[in-house]
Amino acid sequence: MYNIEKLSDMIKQNKFNECFEKLYGAEQIPYQKNRYLNTLNAFKKHFPECENVGIFSVPGRTEIGGNHTDHQHGAVLAGAIDKDIIAVASINGDNVIRIRSDALADNNVCISDLNTQKAKKQTSDALIEGVSARLFELGANVGGFNAVTSSDIPIGSGLSSSAAFEVLIGLMINSLYNFSSLSELTLAKAARYAENVYFGKSCVLMDQLVCALGGICAIDFKDSENPEYKKINYDFEKSGYSPVIVNTFSCHKGLSEEYSLIPYEMGKVA
Repeated sequence: MYNIEKLSDMIKQNKFNECFEKLYGAEQIPYQKNRYLNTLNAFKKHFPECENVGIFSVPGRTEIGGNHTDHQHGAVLAGAIDKDIIAVASINGDNVIRIRSDALADNNVCISDLNTQKAKKQTSDALIEGVSARLFELGANVGGFNAVTSSDIPIGSGLSSSAAFEVLIGLMINSLYNFSSLSELTLAKAARYAENVYFGKSCVLMDQLVCALGGICAIDFKDSENPEYKKINYDFEKSGYSPVIVNTFSCHKGLSEEYSLIPYEMGKVA
């Protein structure tokens, strides 16, 4: 946790430029500096009583090979992208998670009673509740915090904006209340649980695990609950290749039920 004014000064003084370059590339440094400063300023506006904060980032992801083979206990090669969701957050001393966003509705989630029967299906509140409930069940410390987020991941584009948000909630709980002691796999499983049980969408673990790990990952889903995975050291830029995102002016919002039927129908055919 750092003093919010000191963090702003450090960004202005280019102290984080090396980190920005590693995450986003050198050409993105001016934009990212402005983005992070705007998020810090938004946090000061919404939560002026909070002086010490943490900064968090979780990337979106895309498959490189093995699209949907994770549903069939197959192998996947996937990678994090340089589009991410960032957050400025601070412990608030109560049992409410308050999140203000630059694009979505505000979240005010009381975590004193996380009954799945009360979950608001298909909402970001449900994702917050689900991650909090699962981490609590696993014995982690869970408490309230204030946060302001900014996301560059296009919603409904298949780049795992939901998984990134879920992992971000877990990451903040892990850092603010658990001294970052929880593993990436634990955070990914809690995020997947939130999407399956509280949000109401069937998925395996690939999206959440890649968002939690970052970089390029090879994952074997022979045991879908405990997949084998490893980071791959590969530089797309040096190889001359680059992933391309095409805006099709469409999204998969509202298709959760159809998506969930895919493994069920394939199972029936088999």
